[in-house]
Amino acid sequence: GQASNNGGEVFMQGRFGGVTLMGALAAVRSRGKDPRELIVWREPEAGIYGVRLFKDGEWIYEVLDDHLPAAASGQPACSRAVAPSGEAQDWLALVEKAYAKVHGCYEALADASEEEALEDVSGACACHLSMGDYPI
Repeated sequence: GQASNNGGEVFMQGRFGGVTLMGALAAVRSRGKDPRELIVWREPEAGIYGVRLFKDGEWIYEVLDDHLPAAASGQPACSRAVAPSGEAQDWLALVEKAYAKVHGCYEALADASEEEALEDVSGACACHLSMGDYPI
């Protein structure tokens, strides 16, 4: 999968696409907000997490278990974040799982628009602008 450096962390794209979601999370970080704050509840001993996303004009909360998709090789099939130390971070996989749950399936990640992904993780209104429409 594709990798992008994001504030010291490296995002590793999973098998389902998710590049628009990773771009939206990077955009949120570039505006001084920490996208890890979308994880609002953690109970790792029980394998339960809470993730906040913005849908249909309001913040919603998804409760997730810690079961993540894996490829036949046993490697993670979901996107993941790796800290500068090389340590794997769980937050990106959890946000991606919540996003897939809200949109019906992991395959929906590949169909997500940049505008929708940005709204879902930031709560802000997003629209598409074509740079060709604006003389520079």
